[in-house]
Amino acid sequence: MRFDGDGTALRVTGSSVGRKQPAEEGQEAEQEEQGVIRPQSDLDGTALLITLIGLGPLVMRRQFARALGEERLTPAALMSISVPMLELFTHGLYADDTLLQATKAAIEEQEPQRRSTDNEN
Repeated sequence: MRFDGDGTALRVTGSSVGRKQPAEEGQEAEQEEQGVIRPQSDLDGTALLITLIGLGPLVMRRQFARALGEERLTPAALMSISVPMLELFTHGLYADDTLLQATKAAIEEQEPQRRSTDNEN
């Protein structure tokens, strides 16, 4: 995951999703230090999710256009959801971390059970 230049363009290349490329090593830490991105618990997972969000309008262009009240997906239609998307990325959706903490706790609770099941197989 990488922001180019002034931080306005996110670049995730297809070959780098899930794998860091040598030229990108340390860039995430640098971006965190510069305050461009917030610290993430799993940068590869975050890059994958951002890629999927970016591909959604392309793969489902007819459905997106219909949802936006258009016949086809145009730059103007996509521009109409730019602010809500950036609000979501910039400020997040949830007002607090209750759901995040509950999910982390549930995952931690499942880890010993998963390990014992894996050992049985």
